[in-house]
Amino acid sequence: MRLPLIMVRETLLDLPAPVRPAGFSHRLYRIGDRSVWARIETAAGEFPDTYAALRHFAQEFGPSQTDMEDRCFFAVDEGSGQEVATATAWYNEERGAEWGRLHWVGAVPEYHGLGLGRFLVALALHRFARDHARAYLTTQTTSVAAVKIYLDVGFRPSFETPGCPEAWAHMRSLLDHPALHE
Repeated sequence: MRLPLIMVRETLLDLPAPVRPAGFSHRLYRIGDRSVWARIETAAGEFPDTYAALRHFAQEFGPSQTDMEDRCFFAVDEGSGQEVATATAWYNEERGAEWGRLHWVGAVPEYHGLGLGRFLVALALHRFARDHARAYLTTQTTSVAAVKIYLDVGFRPSFETPGCPEAWAHMRSLLDHPALHE
């Protein structure tokens, strides 16, 4: 069952240190990297093909592409030189400047389970701390491994929409994490 989830981190104090997995480096987005982002997010299953990903990128980030140079991170496989995961320390003007939005965390499936998501999320949290007081994200109950990472780094369930109690009850049936029992 795929249900939407919202998670919040009410403070950007006591942030986890970014621990870089061996054999990987990271870099920030550079103008022209939209195809890199689209390739990763398509491989992660977020889009049916790179054309759909590129269209979405243009709609969401096109007008603010220069902001991506300071807010979008890539994990790079040092062996191949290939970007294999991404996370964006974005914002949402509707929530206000105090909120950062963890956005579009994704990895090429062959690189799941190596610590890249946790590494990139920690980098994003440190980026948020420069300009924001709090952070949030949206995800879904089908992203159990990602939700575990988010809980581990201090995000907590939010119940701000009517469907949240049902979605979090379902997540508790999939993931036994202490933060889900607070």
